Formats: sequence, structure tokens, C-alpha cells
Amino acid sequence: MSCHPESLKNVPLFALLDDDEAAILASQVELKKFAPRERIYKIGDTEGHAYVMVAGRVRVTTVDEDHQE
Repeated sequence: MSCHPESLKNVPLFALLDDDEAAILASQVELKKFAPRERIYKIGDTEGHAYVMVAGRVRVTTVDEDHQE
């Protein structure tokens, strides 16, 4: 799903972008929705993606050597 420039301007990191800058950035990103408990990123992933949360909540966890969260 493409991203609307106004969606980005609601994110503090991008709030100071002017309309043209927000439009350029929006044309290069994809708005993606995740299901509850869906894994977004796993340590060691090499895809080179970055994620910015526009709305919702996310839980960040790691697993130790004993496979304990």
C-alpha cells in the first residue's frame, strides 16, 4: 500500500519536512499493516528494511541462549 505524505508528517521524525520533501519520501516508502503477534523483524535479518511506526503498538523482545524471552 502506498504512503500518503500527510501520514509521514504525523510522525515526529518527519514532522519538519515541507510538502515536496514529504511527497518524495512517501513515493519511496510502503505503508504496511501487521497482524497482532506477527513478527516484524528478527535479529540477523539482512533485508535492509527500516520501519517507522505510524500508529499502534509494538512489543520488542529478545531471546537469550536458553531460548527464554
